[in-house]
Amino acid sequence: MRAGSTISATPDARFLVSHPAHFIAMGFGVGLIRLVPGTFGTLAAIPIYWALARVLPVLAIAFLAIPLFFVGAWA
Repeated sequence: MRAGSTISATPDARFLVSHPAHFIAMGFGVGLIRLVPGTFGTLAAIPIYWALARVLPVLAIAFLAIPLFFVGAWA
């Protein structure tokens, strides 16, 4: 690899902030946790859902998930 490249063998903070898609795809940084990143991603999503559930009905959250799916697919 050349010096100053944003490509590395494992993602790091520099990779995370190099493009908005990286930031989204890595769960706003939660995906950088070395030990069980998927579990920590779920733990980060639960409070977000609880906060949304306090102000939105479940159906609205489901409809919100549709465009967010496409944002995640892009990322």
